[in-house]
Amino acid sequence: MSDKTYPVLYVTDLRGAIFKHCSVHPTLYFEIIKDEELMRNDPDYLPYIEKIQEECLTNIVNKFTFSQALKITNNRIAFIIFRSNIDMGMVKQFCQVLLNEVAYFTGKKHDANYMVTKSMLMQINKKPSFTKTNKVGPKLSETDFMKECGTILEGTNEPADSGWLTPYDSFKEKEKDEEEVVTWG
Repeated sequence: MSDKTYPVLYVTDLRGAIFKHCSVHPTLYFEIIKDEELMRNDPDYLPYIEKIQEECLTNIVNKFTFSQALKITNNRIAFIIFRSNIDMGMVKQFCQVLLNEVAYFTGKKHDANYMVTKSMLMQINKKPSFTKTNKVGPKLSETDFMKECGTILEGTNEPADSGWLTPYDSFKEKEKDEEEVVTWG
């Protein structure tokens, strides 16, 4: 019998979901590391990179629909879980494509905190199944998961617009349009 425990992701309800209580799934954490120089010099950079972070997670979920990807947030940290039929090499490659696109739009190479592990999905206030009781580990978002099994995913020096993310110039224009105030006189 295996003594391996799995970190846990909690959800409020699993009714109607394709994922089952106490099931173990490949789990991804992907967070773009913000460029300090751009944060200091460009007031639009931080809101842009926060928007792009959300777009990246949405695009990962949408790209891997056959693997039934699902975004789960615990303690304001977003993770993506997949069914077992996922090629994590393809996921990593797609994450690098997204990093290259961020580099293309910002003019700076970006890296990301990247972690792949297996985690158990549990419903809040529901006891683990009898066969999984000894496999329940700590809550994933409360562990030092990046130190334990994470790496820095480096963007390549080949920035390219792949059409997945909002261009920085478009974001700035939209922000400028929203800031304009119309006065009636």
